[in-house]
Amino acid sequence: MRRFCAALGCCAGPIPGHKSGDASPHSKAPSAHSVNSTYFLDAGTFLPVKIMAKVSMMGQEVEGETYSGNYKKVDGILFAHSMEAYVNGQTLRMDYDKIEVNVPMDDSLFRLPGTETPVIKK
Repeated sequence: MRRFCAALGCCAGPIPGHKSGDASPHSKAPSAHSVNSTYFLDAGTFLPVKIMAKVSMMGQEVEGETYSGNYKKVDGILFAHSMEAYVNGQTLRMDYDKIEVNVPMDDSLFRLPGTETPVIKK
């Protein structure tokens, strides 16, 4: 199950008792995968700042946390340009110099290896 707020429209205004920069978990929504996620949104911007997740992998439950930041507009939409993930004592940091949307891509990028058929047919 995933928890989030903005997509459900449950946060029409500031969250009582929170100021910008605070983050708190929000509503639940079903997931088709064996993932339990809690999204923490900034109370002032409603942007995700932290995601806590439990995933079932090979019969074992794995917990992780991801922190998002350095939001910048790309074609009018805010994207996190930095993320830091912590899973099983390991840290992964991702910093993006450039994010592009709606970039033309050749259909051959979406073919299964050894076939001529695209994964998704038009």
